Amino acid sequence: MTPMTSLSRVPRIWRIVLVGSLALNLLVAGLALGAVLGPGGPPRGDRLGPAGPVVRALPEADRRAVLDELRRGRPPEARGDRRDRFDELLGAIAAEPFDPARVGALLARERKRGGARLERIEGAVIERLDGMDAAGRSRFARDLEKAIRRR
Repeated sequence: MTPMTSLSRVPRIWRIVLVGSLALNLLVAGLALGAVLGPGGPPRGDRLGPAGPVVRALPEADRRAVLDELRRGRPPEARGDRRDRFDELLGAIAAEPFDPARVGALLARERKRGGARLERIEGAVIERLDGMDAAGRSRFARDLEKAIRRR
């Protein structure tokens, strides 16, 4: 008996059960991944780097203001530019012969860009804190402490 012959002898109901079971397993796996990754994908706060906990501890209105300010400060072509820079770095890493100075220069460029972004975040956060009264800053400090302890 060939494998094809034995498959054709499987009752139709068992094939339906098998397909249904596979669909259910895929659904459960998708729900589990969705729960882990959250509604918008991986947590976006990580894109804020070391300033993430500070920004997330701000009251909602202040947090939105800081993030809006960051978006306004980013040129429209920044997203495509970031992809181009990343492709350039990948190409330099894979190049033969390998040029460590080139890779180092590209990484230094990214570090400089990240540092400038971090300075913009810090400035926006300080501006929001400056607009708070003592009680607001105290609440912020407590929320920040909780956020840091959770990590």
